[in-house]
Amino acid sequence: MSRLPGKDAYDLFLFYVIGQVCIVLRRYWFRQSSWYNYILHQANGTLFVSSRTDELTGLYNRLALREDFPNYSKQEVGVAMIDLDDFKRFNDNYGHAYGDLVLTRLGRYLQKDWMNEHLRCYRYGGDEILIIAYGLEDGDFVKKLQIFQAEYAKLNQQLKEPATLSIGYATGAVADEEELRKLIQLADNYLYQAKRQGKNQVVGAEKK
Repeated sequence: MSRLPGKDAYDLFLFYVIGQVCIVLRRYWFRQSSWYNYILHQANGTLFVSSRTDELTGLYNRLALREDFPNYSKQEVGVAMIDLDDFKRFNDNYGHAYGDLVLTRLGRYLQKDWMNEHLRCYRYGGDEILIIAYGLEDGDFVKKLQIFQAEYAKLNQQLKEPATLSIGYATGAVADEEELRKLIQLADNYLYQAKRQGKNQVVGAEKK
C-alpha cells in the first residue's frame, strides 16, 4: 500500500522542525556551557589571587612566598626585611584598629608605588614585610630602600605618632631555594641589628 503524498510532506516537515529544534538546543547548551566555563575560570582566578593575598595589607602572603620561591632561583636578588618601629606601642596606646591602619597604609603605599614585575612585597609576620627584588643594577636596591624609608616616614607625619621603619637587607646571587632562605635569614639578622641601633635604620650587606 503506497503512502499518501501529503503524509510524506508532513513527515519531512516534522523531521525538519525536529532538526531545527535540535540545532537551536545545541547552540543554547554550547553557549551556556561556554558561559559557565568562563564563570568557573573567573572564580578560580579570583580564588587563586585571594589565596595568595594578605587581607589587611593587600600584599602577598606566606603561601605566595612559598609558591614564588622557584622564581628566584639562579638570580641576583635583593632581600629586605622591614619592621614597623614601636608597633606594639601603637596597639597598646591607640588600639589594634590604629595599628591596622598603619599596616594598611604601608600595604597600599607599597602596592601603588613600589611593587612591579621585578619587586614583590610579602607580609611576613604581624608587622614585618619582606621585599624580594631582582633584575636591578648594583646599588639600586639599597637606594630604593633608603628612599622608601624616608618617604614612608613623611607619609605618616599626620598620624597620632610618626610611623617609621627599620630595615635589614642582604643581596647576592642565589642558586636554589635553600640559598634564598639563607639570604632571607641574613636580612632578618640585619633587621635585628638595625632595631638595636635605634629607630629608622637601614642595615645590611652583600652576601659573600
